[in-house]
Amino acid sequence: VSPLDMMRKGMAAYRGDTEGLPIPEPFAGKALDDPVVVQAYLAYCRRAIEYFSPSYVCVGIEVNELFRNSPEQWPSYVRLHEQVYRALKADRPELPIFVSLTLHDLMGPQKTEEQRAATLAAIRQIMPYSDLVAISFYPFIGMLESRVKECLDWLDREFGALGKPFAVAEMGESAEPIRWEPMGITIPASPEGQRDVLRAMLDFARTHEFRFLIWFVCRDYDALWTKMKDQAPDIFILWRDCGLLDGEGASRPAHELWRQEFALPLAEGR
Repeated sequence: VSPLDMMRKGMAAYRGDTEGLPIPEPFAGKALDDPVVVQAYLAYCRRAIEYFSPSYVCVGIEVNELFRNSPEQWPSYVRLHEQVYRALKADRPELPIFVSLTLHDLMGPQKTEEQRAATLAAIRQIMPYSDLVAISFYPFIGMLESRVKECLDWLDREFGALGKPFAVAEMGESAEPIRWEPMGITIPASPEGQRDVLRAMLDFARTHEFRFLIWFVCRDYDALWTKMKDQAPDIFILWRDCGLLDGEGASRPAHELWRQEFALPLAEGR
């Protein structure tokens, strides 16, 4: 769950009979930490927890992107998150509550060292209220396929001292080149590159306190994309070929690696 919109620029749109509706009164124009917003979001989180009985709860998705896109809203978001975190932990102290961070945004070549330092300082404001260091990681989006280990070493260096377990809330790597027309670029990719990205992530997981790894997606959604492409945002094509299985259901090298890892016995205490 998340109070932020899909582009991480501010408050999420309203959902009633349909999605993406205008934000109604009494929420329209309110800051993220306005008491009525905090009350509503906390109630939503509590309802989701009661319904799903989860083992982990992410209450802020890729929150560093809000700092990038709307830095003026960051202080109010931190205050919202702290209040929701404290209330949920009072309800269920044993339930891990966390936010996720976009690693490919943090490490992408478009970020200057000054921007990265400012983002890190902002993230450190919220980490006392996150039980995990959880990431979203799509190396191909940041042209980081050859730098995955470097990215993970940086993550460990900057966040390992917090003493919190790591997790991957979502990650993926395209196995086929992607032509993204809005940007006029072709993003290179291959099945072997996809496998190497997954191998680097699994190596990191084995050598750190790690809770879970979620791969997006299991199978390419070529057929779905054909049906939805005239209505869906263009950006959705980026993940079309991230499957461990291709569009026909055939296994890729990364899938074989995933199955090998899955078959390993659990380490003692894990």
